[in-house]
Amino acid sequence: MIMIKNIFKRKVLFVLMMVLIVILFSCETKVNNNDSVINDLIYQYKFVQKDIPIEDEELYKLHRSDGIYLTNKDNKLNINDFRSDNKITSFFVCNSNPGNYDVGTIKVVDYPEDGGYLYYISPRELYEINTRADSFYWLNGNQDIIYCVYSPSLWYPGAGSPGSITRIIKVDGKWQKDEEFEIDFNNEIRTFYVEDDIVYVITSTQLIKLKDDKIEQILVEDAFWGYWLCPNSIVKIDNLLYIGMRGGIASYNLDTGELLWYEQVVEED
Repeated sequence: MIMIKNIFKRKVLFVLMMVLIVILFSCETKVNNNDSVINDLIYQYKFVQKDIPIEDEELYKLHRSDGIYLTNKDNKLNINDFRSDNKITSFFVCNSNPGNYDVGTIKVVDYPEDGGYLYYISPRELYEINTRADSFYWLNGNQDIIYCVYSPSLWYPGAGSPGSITRIIKVDGKWQKDEEFEIDFNNEIRTFYVEDDIVYVITSTQLIKLKDDKIEQILVEDAFWGYWLCPNSIVKIDNLLYIGMRGGIASYNLDTGELLWYEQVVEED
């Protein structure tokens, strides 16, 4: 009888241990799934998660680092380049003529004394789009709508000048300015990301969500990157925004609002 009780106890204990292991494994898997995108880069490029806010002395040191430019490759985070310049001055689009499959380009042409112009250029067409500004410095969008960030002054991004966003659309097969859309910002626009009717905008101090042609929500206020780290790219994978900048990568969880910082460890000689 005692032996039967001991066997029963062992079986119960074994079952409880298996249940506990399953629970722990599930929790660990959930955490790893949330971090799997950034984990792919942590070992390759030696990133370390660090606390926010970042001390001024550390920000100054990171300010001298190269910018980490992010892209989405097969739904995985990819470092496309290490650079400080983030000026994107062309955007590839399908030709505006129906049935014509030539590939065209929306191209920024900046003249130092006359400001910036947008042109549509393809093997069969070349025309100026009816919009201009003192200086264009980013284009992003899709085959039907392209958002354009520009400076209202002749200053360049990084000099502290505020920026604005306008957009161009197709009308009767031709690209032209959307006269009903333009948003001004108090701070300089560093970069932005377009997903359908939503635009995520990074300024020097904020992460902002635009929807239905207006500012819907300020997701991050008084952002730690400030004017120091110069964000240059945004990638969205699942519910996370990844922001490339000098010295590291920030991630923002759209569900929880959690902002994390992954700093690249540079080995000194």
